[in-house]
Formats: sequence, structure tokens, C-alpha cells
Amino acid sequence: KYASRTIRAPMLWSRTCTAVVGPHEGDPFVLFTAYGGPAAPREPGDSSLTSEEELAASRAFWATHALATGGPPAWAENEDPAVHLGHD
Repeated sequence: KYASRTIRAPMLWSRTCTAVVGPHEGDPFVLFTAYGGPAAPREPGDSSLTSEEELAASRAFWATHALATGGPPAWAENEDPAVHLGHD
């Protein structure tokens, strides 16, 4: 319904995963989306934003952030991601 702000850059590894879950059509728990990284504000075009404050916070965040569409980093095929995440 709206265009996400994207950048052609490699994706980043993350040890954090955000899941967006809530009620939908009578079901108490439906997974709406999940993504790597900490929680982020809904995008400015999201029709579920309910206040001017939410919209302002969304615009401020997404003015300096974007979704990476360039695929995994080049090193990802040959290296263990744990090396880049600080795991042993």
C-alpha cells in the first residue's frame, strides 16, 4: 500500500529479532511480521498509525533509516556469522 524506504546495501547480521504479534479476526495471536534487529517505529505510510505523535516519530526515524535490499554480506558465504556477532 506504500513504498518502503530502501537502500541497496548488504544486510547486517543481528542477534536481536523483533516479532510483531497481535489479535486479528478473532485469533488472539497472529504473527504480522518478524525482522532482524531491535523494534522500529511503523513506517509513515502505515495506516495503523493513530496519532500525530506516532506519525512524527515514524517520519523522524525513517528519515535516517532504510531497509537494506542488497542481500547477505559478501563474507557470509565463507564465514561463520558468530565471528561477526561476538559469539564464541
